[in-house]
Amino acid sequence: MEQIHNDDNRKLTSSEEKLAGIADRGEGERRDEWHLDPPDSCDYCHRSLSNSIFFVDGKVKGSFQWGNMCAECFFTYGDAIRWGAGQLYQQVGSNEWLMVGGFPTDEPEPF
Repeated sequence: MEQIHNDDNRKLTSSEEKLAGIADRGEGERRDEWHLDPPDSCDYCHRSLSNSIFFVDGKVKGSFQWGNMCAECFFTYGDAIRWGAGQLYQQVGSNEWLMVGGFPTDEPEPF
């Protein structure tokens, strides 16, 4: 597993550690899929994402609603990291967010 670093060398939260275990930065770089209009803050706790390592653009458990969630709020409100449920993004530069989980499937969409 790739070592995840943050700019201020703080210890990762348990939620960030869990997302780091899901993240596949190599696949993200291969696919080259970026969030084109990343959020400034978590939709639930309103914490700034500027110093975050991850955020999830995902579906809320038991709902049709979607939101942008910090790592901690994802494990409280989020449904899953997979296509159709949630995309995991990792900050790789100042406000540059690479998709590292929840990639589109290679399976054809059912009609």
